[in-house]
Amino acid sequence: MWYNMPNTFQPDYCKEIIGYFSKLKQRDATIEGEYINKSIRETDVTFAPEGVNDNFSINLMFNVDRSIRAGNAQWFGTDLNYNEAPQFGMYKSENKGFYDWHTDTLNEHANRPSNRKLSLVILLNDMKEYEGGQLELRHPDVPQNFTKAGDALLFNSGIEHRVTPVTKGTRYSLTCWAHGPNWR
Repeated sequence: MWYNMPNTFQPDYCKEIIGYFSKLKQRDATIEGEYINKSIRETDVTFAPEGVNDNFSINLMFNVDRSIRAGNAQWFGTDLNYNEAPQFGMYKSENKGFYDWHTDTLNEHANRPSNRKLSLVILLNDMKEYEGGQLELRHPDVPQNFTKAGDALLFNSGIEHRVTPVTKGTRYSLTCWAHGPNWR
């Protein structure tokens, strides 16, 4: 199950987010936070710094949390405990940035009382600025209206999904995961 959240962030705010994170050190994305496998994922990422109390960081965490809570209240109604720090992602055409089929639930949390339950992906630039880079879900319905800076999708973290290779330009996104008691 997924839900479209158009205009979650305003385009100017998306540009501000790109500017902020572009100044931070990017690193190769890992799989489950442990290892790099460029046959599965080719993405440069950085996480929102935790414990930083500047206006930008406080505002970002507030806006992400508000978006997750609103979507959860309207569509899922599930118990949530906390959100991870948002992850900024750059999918560049020069290395055909992509992320193959995967789920966002963490295997290391399988026997714990909580895990990732909801995933929020926010586009930070319009799809007309890049080619490829489609977020695809293994679900009978195809997400619509997920093409502009500020559009978001909220979905069950257990749904398999991928980002297709970017063939021109750069795709920028912000992803956050909300944790809660395991699904029953």
